[in-house]
This record gives sequence, structure tokens and C-alpha cells, in this order.
Amino acid sequence: MLNAKKVILFYNPYSGDGVLKMHLDNIIARYQSEGYLIVPIRAAEGNVIKDYLAALNQESYKDEYRQIIVAGGDGTIHVCVNAMLNHEIDLPLALIPTGTANGFASYFHIPDDFNRMIDVALGNHLTIADVGCVNERYFVNMTTIGSIIGVKQTTDPLFKDTFGMLAYYITALLDLRKLKASKVTLRTPHSIYEEEMYFMMVVNGKPGIGRFQKASQEAHDSQIDDGQLDVLLVRKMRWREIPKAMIQLVNGTYRDSEFFLHFKADALKVDSNDDLPIDIDGEAGEQFPLIFTSVHNQLKIFTLEDEEDKGEEI
Repeated sequence: MLNAKKVILFYNPYSGDGVLKMHLDNIIARYQSEGYLIVPIRAAEGNVIKDYLAALNQESYKDEYRQIIVAGGDGTIHVCVNAMLNHEIDLPLALIPTGTANGFASYFHIPDDFNRMIDVALGNHLTIADVGCVNERYFVNMTTIGSIIGVKQTTDPLFKDTFGMLAYYITALLDLRKLKASKVTLRTPHSIYEEEMYFMMVVNGKPGIGRFQKASQEAHDSQIDDGQLDVLLVRKMRWREIPKAMIQLVNGTYRDSEFFLHFKADALKVDSNDDLPIDIDGEAGEQFPLIFTSVHNQLKIFTLEDEEDKGEEI
């Protein structure tokens, strides 16, 4: 597969601030100099990547294509991975994170510099990753449920760059007046939780995804290849309890907190009578009930050779 000479480039030219447009020629030139032919597929309305992958010859595509490069944010990766898994396309992914939200690429410590990103993509070091699934729809990063989704659109970019996903939670806690508490029922193979919450997320990896890693200290056993989903729910609380809750969140000591519910599970059902917004990798979500599962060791991601997570040379 890695000796094949064609590469699929699935890209979103409008991700983030549109910076990818300035680097497309460099990506093509670097690959061309290494003897590869890039097949560009532009993210657009409709099912362009889905249709292209559906047309691949199942008997020979691995001999023809080295990899799929995904250039964009979590939403672009979401579309690509769903197309791949729905059509049983087993090609490794190279990530060029250029979106507003790049949590999945951040987990693998993909460099910020474009030339180094391409170095990783042209390398031979792969890391295996799980994929989450909700109502037969796959997600690579997380599914969020509740009023935090509106907060995500107004969070300061610099604040988010520093704190990662936690920036959304901190911003939301700073103004609970904008949030409405809702009753939800969570069921795992071993437990049932009846909760009144402000918002929650189901993560394919660590709840502290992002550059601010202290929040993952209490979740050090949470990995993107452990076959488990991480659930972090923010319970309804009083105004005077917010400072304490925020300290616990920032310090990563939320695991046994009265303000948060945190657990791991390989399967989960979430239900509510309320009409709550649901976001999957930055895309519009599903309807209740939500049935979550973890699909173990489903993806192969090009990563740095000295990257922390376990990888392999191919």
C-alpha cells in the first residue's frame, strides 16, 4: 500500500481562515517530487468524497493508492472517515489540520508548520486509532450534547488555542445564565445514571484534548486506542459553586467531583425528553435516543516517529 503511487487529497479550502489555499501548491509539489500523483477532491455540497470512494475497485485500490490526505478541521475529517468506513476503504490517513477545530490532529501532535506536516504525511510511521459511533454515524473526536454548542461559536480563538476543548466548558461556566439544565438518562452495560446537566461530551480519547494537557492528568488511562469512550457531563450547580468547579476542571481533578460525572464505557445510550442541540465533530447531530459504541483500532494515522502513542513502521 505505501509503495503505491497515487494519493487522494480531500481538502476544504474554507476551513479555518482559508490558509490552506496558500499551501496547496506546496503540498502537490512535495508529493510530485517524491514521485506521487495527487488526486484532489474538493469538499463541497453533496457526497463528492463518498462517491469517489464508492467507485474504487475493492480488489486493487490498495495497490493503487498510498493514503488519503485530509486537509481541514475535525468536520472535514468526519466527512472523510464516514465515507471511508461506509464503503470499507482501508487506507491510512495523513492529517493537514487547517480548521477552526483540530482536536483530532492535536491528539497526535501533528506539527503546526506546513512543511513538517507534509514530512509526517510522507513518512512511514503509523498510529492505530479507535473511532466512535453514534446512531450508525462515526466520529473521530467527540460528540457534544447541550447548550455548550452555542457557546462554542462565541469562544475566543486565542483562549481556545490555549485551553483546547476546555475553553468551551470554562466559557460556558462563566455565564450559566445562557445555559438551561436538562434531564438525561445514561445507560452503559453496567450502570444507569439519571442526571440533571448543563452539557456533556462523549470523547474518542482524552477529555483534555488540546494544547492544555493538565486537564488529562486524571484521565491518563484514557487513550484513543483503548476501545473505550470517555464521558464528561457537567451537572447543574449553583452560582457560588462555579469557582470550585472551574478549578477542578482546569486542574484535571474532575473525576470524583460532585459537579461532574466522568466515566469510560465501550457502549452508551443517552436519552432525554428535552430537545437538546447535538454536535458530532462540529457537524449537526442526531436525534435521541443516542446509541454510542467504540469501534476499536479502526484507523491508521500518519504520525511523528517520536510521537508518544504507540505506532508502527510500515
